[in-house]
Amino acid sequence: MRAWTKAALAVTMAVAAGCSSDSTVPSTDDLIGTWRVTKLEFVNVANQTNRVDAIAMGGNATMVLNVDHTFSLIATLPGEPTETVAGTWTSSQDTFSMFPTGMSGSWVFDMSLSGNTLTVSGANVDFDFNDDSVDEPAKLNLVMVRQ
Repeated sequence: MRAWTKAALAVTMAVAAGCSSDSTVPSTDDLIGTWRVTKLEFVNVANQTNRVDAIAMGGNATMVLNVDHTFSLIATLPGEPTETVAGTWTSSQDTFSMFPTGMSGSWVFDMSLSGNTLTVSGANVDFDFNDDSVDEPAKLNLVMVRQ
């Protein structure tokens, strides 16, 4: 099993989100709360058919977005310890940005909200797809449902 660490989560977030006809432009108030992650998918930039969805592999994750614009992403994957990434977040019309504490840079996503489902995608990250301890450029899809 892959070593899932804060660094792996931190260096691993993005892809493309489609907007359905009932999608809305989320306000800050629409985003605050606890979200259950239903998809945490890494897509290899060099070969987009190479994908890893940590939730489909039996993991679970929760994203908490606080009114003070802090966040925590808590992920537990089979056979691995629970990892937490925390920091601050901002949003605009269709962009969601996360600034993890202790890391340089940010994760910048495209964002759509449809009912109680929040989809963020497009943040550039790295991920070890073949478990050789070498990260490759990746994108991450996060799909979350409000709790």
